[in-house]
Amino acid sequence: MAENRCNQCGTTNAPEAKFCGSCGASLAGSWNQPQPPPPTNYIGPQPGPLPPQPSGGTSNKALFSLILGILSFICCGPFSGIPGAILAKMEMDAIKQGRAPESNMGMAKAGFWISIAGTVLSILFFILALLFGFLSSIPNLY
Repeated sequence: MAENRCNQCGTTNAPEAKFCGSCGASLAGSWNQPQPPPPTNYIGPQPGPLPPQPSGGTSNKALFSLILGILSFICCGPFSGIPGAILAKMEMDAIKQGRAPESNMGMAKAGFWISIAGTVLSILFFILALLFGFLSSIPNLY
């Protein structure tokens, strides 16, 4: 059986192979040409630096969105609820893109929904207060 060595990388391939299994170079006519000796000091490809991994722990955005959502229920309404929802959405997007730890997803979702609920309820309360204020100013008809 004839040996089918690659001219590019020196890898031994199956005799019927047309392309090198290691580097993909064409093996057409490679068995007729003399092979260079393999390099003696070849180390191989070196791995590059790993991408930065998000650290564990709680993100400030998720925590602040939760705090702002709670404040939207207590006193601030949409003035804290809307920024809380925006921060929570930014944190959820960062988690989906891998820029923030996955463990923060629950806190970010809670901050998002609490902020939305606090904003909606405070707006409804404001509308009801205006409505009752307006109705109380109408003189009695009886």
